[in-house]
Amino acid sequence: MTPLTTHSGNSRSALGTGDNPTVNVPVMPLTSAIEKHLSAEIASFHMPGHKGRFTGEDTLFRGGALWQWDVTELPGLDELSQPKGVLADLEARAARLWKSKHALISVNGASAGIVAAMLALVRFQNTDHEWPYAGGQNEMRVVRNKILIPRNSHRAVVNGLVLSGMYPIWYEPTWNERWQVWEAVAPSVIAPIIEKHKYELAGVLVVSPTYGGAVSDIAAVAQKCRAHNLPLIVDEAHGAHFLPGSVMPQSAIGLGADIVVHSLHKTAPALTQTGMVHVATDSRVPAHEIRAALNMLQSSSPSYLLMASIEQAIMEMEGDHGIARLAELVALGNQIHTAVAKLPGLAIYESAFANDPLRFLISAKNATAREFAEFIDAWGIWPETILGNGVLFMMGTHTTDTDIDCLKSALSDFTNTVILSDAKDPSSAANSSPEKYLPLEQVISPRKAFMSQSEVIPLSKAVGRIAAETIAPCPPGIPVVVAGQRISQELSARISLTSVRVLTE
Repeated sequence: MTPLTTHSGNSRSALGTGDNPTVNVPVMPLTSAIEKHLSAEIASFHMPGHKGRFTGEDTLFRGGALWQWDVTELPGLDELSQPKGVLADLEARAARLWKSKHALISVNGASAGIVAAMLALVRFQNTDHEWPYAGGQNEMRVVRNKILIPRNSHRAVVNGLVLSGMYPIWYEPTWNERWQVWEAVAPSVIAPIIEKHKYELAGVLVVSPTYGGAVSDIAAVAQKCRAHNLPLIVDEAHGAHFLPGSVMPQSAIGLGADIVVHSLHKTAPALTQTGMVHVATDSRVPAHEIRAALNMLQSSSPSYLLMASIEQAIMEMEGDHGIARLAELVALGNQIHTAVAKLPGLAIYESAFANDPLRFLISAKNATAREFAEFIDAWGIWPETILGNGVLFMMGTHTTDTDIDCLKSALSDFTNTVILSDAKDPSSAANSSPEKYLPLEQVISPRKAFMSQSEVIPLSKAVGRIAAETIAPCPPGIPVVVAGQRISQELSARISLTSVRVLTE
């Protein structure tokens, strides 16, 4: 196969973004830009999981019917804020599929689900009710306004901190120096922090799987949390395909987590901006608290197109056919692992504990990650992003064997075309990847920083000042700067902005 012309307009993630929304490039209508991309792409290894393919058996979105399906809360169509009919049934089907006690629809993705979970958590912990505190019934009541947060959290978590008023206690998951990515959460790291702050904490949050595909030992983490009666929220946005009874890793829903948040468009086939919040069978946070928070965060006119796509996704994933499809996807993914193992100069990432089989982080010897990504782009194959020392490829439920064959051909062509040297390790620092995210010096809470008087100043004058904004380029959406953090000289050198918003002195 002859590769296509390299797409010079393709942007890749970096630590920081431009602060001027005006870009000095020719502008075309959005629909034209989408059409241009679709005409150049022959295989998708990025979000969304449906890969632009509709496989449902009914007429949804076919024959130009898209606008006809865009309805509202008419008789018989239920109301998402208080579902009692077809939407309540849809949520019940989701709960049965993932084996949760309750499943709540989010039409603002996993982001709204995470914020809602945090709001529900802090409200529940600080409202008068029967609660089995770790110190016993005679324990003095304290305000539980802190939450244990991993350094690789999505920026939605910071939004949750701003809205809930909780103060973050940051901890670091395992860092893979070779690949320059965050990995699983070590229970041994969390345990002493919980012990130190056990009477102040409202709960604990874990990201699993990570953006790079590392899966944590959630059962062990949950055990540490339950020893102190601390609810556990798991950001499982990238793990909606972790279905019970399948070949996939087990979902946090069945491993002791209280609240698990899914995105339904990353690997599952629902439309972008769909998500689900799961309340586990033995959750210590009631579903009605999360529903109340979601109703504050979501539109009063939720998109029925999005919700109908959630139903289509569930239809595809439930039953024996859903389990069988996941097994097929694992077999397809194994082909990439086998191919990479046989090709000189390529390496594929594997974490120490467990891995998501639907994504591959691949690096190339004697080439930067950007050069590798641009070579793949030229084939008309679009990966998800550059991540650390590698290029991230994501499968989805609608990935086909043709997609896999295209990627294998491109990888083979890369090794035949690029001059390789045995002098460099496939994932060495020669790939010029971003360095590890810096630790956070949290001076004041994100909420206080967001609500305080601020000013925009040149980045060159920001050292020593307290940030009033969160900077988190997406993907992957991990904060480089968090509101309430002091900006150091080293941090300033990592920000690719010309100005930054800081607290007024």
